[in-house]
Amino acid sequence: MLIELGSVYEPIRYFADDDENLRIIVDPLTFEEYLYKSFYQIRLYGYHDISVMNSVIEVLYKMAHVHGDRIKHDVWRFGKYMIKAVDVENMDELDFNHFNHQVQKLGAACDEEIQLR
Repeated sequence: MLIELGSVYEPIRYFADDDENLRIIVDPLTFEEYLYKSFYQIRLYGYHDISVMNSVIEVLYKMAHVHGDRIKHDVWRFGKYMIKAVDVENMDELDFNHFNHQVQKLGAACDEEIQLR
């Protein structure tokens, strides 16, 4: 659902009547707020499960890759929020390598760089 929302998301919406007169200006939530409402509990309760966190980072990567400029800033800010929850310093090397790979893909899709260690 968030991937589809990303394809039509606009930071502000205008609605006109049948005569093209402006009737309503809606200031929707930022895409980052949609991400937060969708995933913050996963961060809160799933930060210790690397498979859960890998999956979240992968979903964020797919959103940024598919919709690019429209939402990538919000996706990157939220991705950093999720990444910070993971204790990479005490992670097994194989887990770290896989997590780092997902994070680097997300960074590339958002035109950002990140160094985890």
